[in-house]
Amino acid sequence: MARSLVDTNILVYSRDLNEPVKRARAIEVIDQPGAGGELVLSAQMPQ
Repeated sequence: MARSLVDTNILVYSRDLNEPVKRARAIEVIDQPGAGGELVLSAQMPQ
């Protein structure tokens, strides 16, 4: 099964009603069939 790395910002934008263009694109990225099964989140550490 293929995995696609997704930045956490994609998840944030998919819920952001104040940024309709970014929201629509984020939803496309999450839903695209080319993702091939699993979306994997990157581990991010605040600095």
